[in-house]
Amino acid sequence: MGLLSTAGAAATNAQRTLGHNIGLALTGTLMLLVNYFMYSTLEMRSWMTTGKKYGPLMLTGAAFFLVLADPLRHVLGDQGVWQWCGNNAQFPRINETWGDQCLWSSTEYKCTVPCCVPEGGPGTVPGKEYPQLPGVTTCECGCVPSDGETMANLSTVGWLLTFGCT
Repeated sequence: MGLLSTAGAAATNAQRTLGHNIGLALTGTLMLLVNYFMYSTLEMRSWMTTGKKYGPLMLTGAAFFLVLADPLRHVLGDQGVWQWCGNNAQFPRINETWGDQCLWSSTEYKCTVPCCVPEGGPGTVPGKEYPQLPGVTTCECGCVPSDGETMANLSTVGWLLTFGCT
């Protein structure tokens, strides 16, 4: 059963990564098409003042970056370029739920589940040893149960990219 559940989790992560990549590519392509349309219709607005003529293109140009910010966060997190707050050296969160070190991680929601050390092993942060949490028999480095993915639980990056930019 353990092997089966591990394989299922790997497939889920691969599917999530594929979905994030497809979403970024599709959204980027559509935003490029919108901007191309705005650029190609500039001739129709030649009689307008400069602000009215170029205004729509400037707005969709700015929207391009704002709309792609959150999908790009997902892809960078999947590729390990921008780590989430967990059992890693960039944003360590071992034996705690959330802290200041998590502020600029790619984590969308404030973690409510402790990222504890697996049984029989230290955390993967180089040069630091972390004991296992007392009374905890099973450990995983989860973050937020699905019912915790609410607006009230957004992290700084969540508010900035997911809410602000999108």
